[in-house]
Amino acid sequence: NWWMATLAENSAVSKVVIHNRVDCCSERINGAKVYVGDVYCGEVTYEADQVIYEVQCGNAVGSTVKVVQNDQYLTLCEVEVFGGPSEETPLVSVAPVTPPLRIVSATQSSTGWNGVASRAIDGNTDGNYWGKSCMHSSATKNNWWMATLAENSAVSKVVIHNRVDCCSERINGAKVYVGDVYCGEVTYEADQVVYEVQCGNAVGSTVKVVQNDQYLTLCEVEVFGGPSEETPLVSVAPVTPPLRIVSATQSSTGWNGVASRAIDGNTDGNYRGKSCMHSLVSATQSSTG
Repeated sequence: NWWMATLAENSAVSKVVIHNRVDCCSERINGAKVYVGDVYCGEVTYEADQVIYEVQCGNAVGSTVKVVQNDQYLTLCEVEVFGGPSEETPLVSVAPVTPPLRIVSATQSSTGWNGVASRAIDGNTDGNYWGKSCMHSSATKNNWWMATLAENSAVSKVVIHNRVDCCSERINGAKVYVGDVYCGEVTYEADQVVYEVQCGNAVGSTVKVVQNDQYLTLCEVEVFGGPSEETPLVSVAPVTPPLRIVSATQSSTGWNGVASRAIDGNTDGNYRGKSCMHSLVSATQSSTG
């Protein structure tokens, strides 16, 4: 089942507010997924006695808003869309839109300021900690948060929504694992809220975020991929992330491929993705880029 609204104009959508049925069957709204155009925003997690649900869309651009419910009747008593006009071109999927994998539970090393582990999987990407939707460790050292997936899965990427009301830089260096497989780490950028860590279809049933040198705060974690029958890799020694590299230089630079691209935490092998360094071709060679 699905419901779709057409907006008066192309818009950057900050959030979608759903008013649920209350006379009966309220639980049917659980798992309803919200899209702006082809961009997946999030899903509704049903709570008894809750009538209004907000799904954050992070200013996704489009002219339609769609609510999808695959496993139940769909009943919406009112849908409100918030944001503003946009001249940006909507993102167009080159493949079917794939929602995140289902996470059944979450645990963490410690809890501070009532920031329990489940807040990072409540379907709310609000980055304001005081909105009560972010987890928070109580210690500044040796912190971790771990999600258990509904089934063994090949994980393509992990998406982290960071805190925005303060202390955003604390996410820098947070490391992501699928089971015992190290995927990569977050490199903090000012004004960036959402971080993607590529996992190369690593197979496992848990996803872990580790922050050894700072408080750990995660406002939402989404895991993408698909079911897998492969056996997860098991480390025969403690998981060891790469050594920290503080800088990089190179002999020459071509096509804007600066040295630091090779240590930016992004393993994307497509040069046009701007994450590969490139030397300057010599005068005796052909210039192909």
